[in-house]
Amino acid sequence: MKVYAYHGVYNEERLQGQYYFVDVELNVKVDEQGILMDDLVATYNYELLAKTISEEMQIPSSLLEKKALEISNKIKQSDDRIQNVKLKLTKPHPPMMGDIGSTSVEIVV
Repeated sequence: MKVYAYHGVYNEERLQGQYYFVDVELNVKVDEQGILMDDLVATYNYELLAKTISEEMQIPSSLLEKKALEISNKIKQSDDRIQNVKLKLTKPHPPMMGDIGSTSVEIVV
């Protein structure tokens, strides 16, 4: 998911903002019968996932690690069927010296 947000240690990052990329993998205990019947309630609704990510990304944070952990915990708490969440948060243009393409953190809860 691509989200515009205002995270970073430096003031200019929090003022200008930039796009971030959020990649998520969920291990979800599903209802096989419900899935065979093609019923959305048998699995996790990805629309809820996108909404949670979008809302959480709008709350500024200095550290990507903190934001990744907050999002992961919020997702995991949203549905008892979620066994674990693996989330990778990428900042494509970090304000660093040198030719740094991007920085990422990955959290598993």
